[in-house]
Amino acid sequence: MNGHFPLGEINPWRYFFILGFILASLFTLVNDDETRHVVEVFLQWQLQVHSGSLFFIATHLFLTSRLSGLNSALKLLVSAFIASLFYAPVSLLFDVYWLHDTDYTLAALVQECSDMIPTAMFSWLVVNLPWLTGLSLQRRTPLPETPPDTPTLAIAHTIPISPPLAPLKAAEVIEPETKKLTAFLQLATVNSVDEIVYLKAELHYLKVVAHDFEKLILFNLKDAISALAEADKQHTMSQTHRSYWVNRAYIRSVKSKGRQATLLMSNDDKVLVSRNNMQKVKAWF
Repeated sequence: MNGHFPLGEINPWRYFFILGFILASLFTLVNDDETRHVVEVFLQWQLQVHSGSLFFIATHLFLTSRLSGLNSALKLLVSAFIASLFYAPVSLLFDVYWLHDTDYTLAALVQECSDMIPTAMFSWLVVNLPWLTGLSLQRRTPLPETPPDTPTLAIAHTIPISPPLAPLKAAEVIEPETKKLTAFLQLATVNSVDEIVYLKAELHYLKVVAHDFEKLILFNLKDAISALAEADKQHTMSQTHRSYWVNRAYIRSVKSKGRQATLLMSNDDKVLVSRNNMQKVKAWF
């Protein structure tokens, strides 16, 4: 295993387990699903990340000899892409049978691939960055103790003391930003909520979609909805799915099929509606 993942003295299995645990814990922290207990979310992400990691490791081990003409980085990327394609159907099972957010359809599988593959490949590349860049992890060896008869050299130096800083005048005191809405709108580079068509959570990022641009910001959907509520409390009711919030003014139509539904927005994008929010969305029309 160390021949395929030359990490030095650390066992690769232990390395991937520790990194997977940390990554799953981070995904738990940025999760904004208030309908589930944090322990359930934590267990879901641990199972999803570690099972995915096994897929990636097994695929890389299987393909390494078959990709002998490529360098290490390209081998890793190719095997990661193939592993992502094989793991996407498994990942969708979590949404269908654990989260009950969707049905197992071709459209849902395509959506899962577009959401999961880029993030999974990027995370896998980052996790393997140490050995790709030639770093080798070594155990720390203690320094030899100094014999008792070895003379020691003491160096004394004087540190100049700076005069105390003058207190800020009243006019110089900067008040912290208290409006969450203002901070969110500035980060999203929009002037008002009316410019936003919909928001989509993408793991630890948030995609802001307006009519003339799309932008990824480091924000979570729960905090964004809380900020939008400062403009209008009704905005808290506009979440259609654990990953989507919509501006109702830009909804063209709703299309339902069985227990699934999608909203057609004014920019021709489609937004998912979970089964839990189906009745609420239908009441808008």
